[in-house]
Amino acid sequence: MLQEFINKDMRFHSEFEYYCFKNCYLQILEYYGVFNAKYFLDCTTDWTFWQENNKEISFNTGNPYTSFLPPFNSKVKEIMLGEKTKELIWKENEDAIRNGIPVVIAVDVFYLSYTPYYQKKHSYHSMILSGYNESKDEFYVIDWYPPWYFKGMMSKQELDYARGSLNEGDGILSGTPINYLYSEVEREGFCASTKSLIQTQIQNNLDQYYNGTVLNNRVKGYKAINAIISSIEESFCYSNKSQTLFFEKLYGQLFFIPTRKKLFGWYLKNVLSDYKNFGLKASIQVLEESISGWNGLLSLLIKCSMKYSEANLDLLLKQLSEILQKEKQFYYSLYELNRSLI
Repeated sequence: MLQEFINKDMRFHSEFEYYCFKNCYLQILEYYGVFNAKYFLDCTTDWTFWQENNKEISFNTGNPYTSFLPPFNSKVKEIMLGEKTKELIWKENEDAIRNGIPVVIAVDVFYLSYTPYYQKKHSYHSMILSGYNESKDEFYVIDWYPPWYFKGMMSKQELDYARGSLNEGDGILSGTPINYLYSEVEREGFCASTKSLIQTQIQNNLDQYYNGTVLNNRVKGYKAINAIISSIEESFCYSNKSQTLFFEKLYGQLFFIPTRKKLFGWYLKNVLSDYKNFGLKASIQVLEESISGWNGLLSLLIKCSMKYSEANLDLLLKQLSEILQKEKQFYYSLYELNRSLI
C-alpha cells in the first residue's frame, strides 16, 4: 500500500472536468513532492479539422489524455493491450505498486459500481492504483473525481471488466475501447524553473494556433477555425434533414472547445497568482469572453438542429464572426504576454 499517497489530502479543480488523466498526473506529481507540479501539465489547445467524403467533418482540440509539457512527457510510460498481454499488464501493475509507484489506468465507468453511471452509461475514464492485497486479489484505487470522490478497495475482477471494456458508443467519451491502457510516471527528473515552464506552455499554444498547416485533408491552427466556419456556411445549402444531422454532429465535435480553453484559463490564473503581470489579466479576460462565445455557439447549434429557422442561421453566422475576432484578440494578447515574460 502507498499509505502516504492514500492518506494525502486531495483537491479536484473544476476545470479538470473531462480531463481525468491530467487530474491523476497532477496528484501523482504532488505526491512525489515536485515543486510547482501544476506548471508541468500540458494544457495546450491543438486545433485540428479534417473532412471526409466531402461532407463528413471531424474536429478536435487535441488529445485530452496528454500528460506533461515536453520534454517531461517522455517520463510517462504508457502500455496497452497488444503491446503486452493483459496477464503481463496486471503483473507489471502489481510490481509497480510494490515498488512504490502509483499506476494510472484507463477504465469504463459503466463497470464502476460506486458511480451513478454503473450499468447505465459508457465513458472513458481514469483512476489510480495505489495498493494491492494479494490474498484477496483486491486493489486500492483512488478516483478523486466528482461527484463520487472515491477511495477504497476494488476486486480485480470488477477492475478487469472496466479495463477490458469495448466502451460502446453511447455518449461523448465513449466509442473508444479501453484496451487495458495504463501509465507510470517516473519519480525523478522533474526539474525546471517555473518561468521556463510557463514560457513553454504559452509558446506551445501560440505554435498550435499559428501553425495553419494543411496536410492530408487535415487543417491545423487558425485555419481549422476558418474551416469550421466555411463548413457551417456550406451547410445552409443542405436539405432540412441533412442540415439537422450536420448540426447535431458538429455540436459533438465542438463540445470540448470551451472545456479545453477553461483548462488553459486555469493554468493562466495560477500563473497570475505567482506573477502579477498586467498582460496575464488581459489574456484571461479575453479568454473568458472567447469561452462565452463558444458556449453561445453550442446553444445555437442545438436550436438549429431542433428546428429550421433563418433567424437562427443568421445568429449562428453572427456568433461565428464574433468568435473569430475573440480568438484573434486572445492569441495576440498571448503573444504580447509571451514577450513580456522573456
